[in-house]
Amino acid sequence: MSVQIKGAAELQHYLDQLPANVEKNIVRGALRAGTKVMADAVKEAAPEKTGALKKSVRVTAGVRAGRVTARVVIGDKKAWYLHILEGGAKPHIIKPRVKSGKKALSFGERVYAMVRHPGVKARPFFVRTVDASAQQAASKVIAYIRNRLKTKHGLEVPDDGG
Repeated sequence: MSVQIKGAAELQHYLDQLPANVEKNIVRGALRAGTKVMADAVKEAAPEKTGALKKSVRVTAGVRAGRVTARVVIGDKKAWYLHILEGGAKPHIIKPRVKSGKKALSFGERVYAMVRHPGVKARPFFVRTVDASAQQAASKVIAYIRNRLKTKHGLEVPDDGG
């Protein structure tokens, strides 16, 4: 994957002129805007079977150890199975957990001592979708920064890198 960002050095030059907290706020907002592009693409590509995976897609952004971060998060207690969709699963046996104290598994009205799971073929979409939307997301980040620098701080940044 390759992402081209024109004028990034110029943007950084202008950001460096601002107080650190203002710079972090602008960058956090920009990363959130770019990551939202990726999250929207992931929602569009997510399987429709129950809709739980689509509903679990969200964006987080913040500052950790002085670095501004943003990421697409997918999954929750209902939709925990992304890793299985992405990588598949080999055939395996499912048994009750020893720690649970249960001696059987129940699926619907039936009860089993164990289940032979046939495995699942991989149906990857998450990484491929994030990669495919990276250039559009990077453009959104740059546009957000330019807009904030112009509207909030009166700084005009050339958009062609020159």
